[in-house]
Amino acid sequence: MALASDHLFRVRALLVVPWLVLLVLGFLWVVRYEHTPGVHGDYSGTWPEGSGIPLAAGRHTLVKFCHPRCSCSAASIRELARAAAKAGDGLAAIVVFVDVFGLGERLHEAALWREAAAIPGVRILADAAGREAKLLAARTSGHAFLVDPRGSILFSGGITAARGHEGDNAGAGAIISFVRTGHSQVGATPVFGCSLFGDG
Repeated sequence: MALASDHLFRVRALLVVPWLVLLVLGFLWVVRYEHTPGVHGDYSGTWPEGSGIPLAAGRHTLVKFCHPRCSCSAASIRELARAAAKAGDGLAAIVVFVDVFGLGERLHEAALWREAAAIPGVRILADAAGREAKLLAARTSGHAFLVDPRGSILFSGGITAARGHEGDNAGAGAIISFVRTGHSQVGATPVFGCSLFGDG
């Protein structure tokens, strides 16, 4: 009886150990994925003259590019709402949905579009074929640009600390600081989100 019990224990151990190893590896993969940023374009300087996105007169403008089906960007939309509320009237926010699928009017049906449209004062635009995103070298959903009233880009990057994570982060803090005080020690942050063009 003791031998049978010992054999059963060994069999269970042989089954449990690989399962625990797979569980730990899966957890580590998720953590690594959440903290791996997307491609960060290198556009800087002044707002491109060829852009069709209208910047606000006399105020800072935050332009944020989003993929309509990026689940990671739901958190960055909520962070945008918090940052806009804290920045106050000195900030005009625009969310640009990159329409690489040719959705046209159906783009308005996307859950992210509806969530962004519910933020008071935020303007929502569609970017057909990603023309505007390409003009600014934005490659990852959630990439935001803060532009001052003179058209200079003060900040470029993401406003979440990881994929799908809400809470205090360097990007949102930099935007609020630029709008309130005119300066910030942070001018760029990683962008955590899906590829805007399916190439990353």
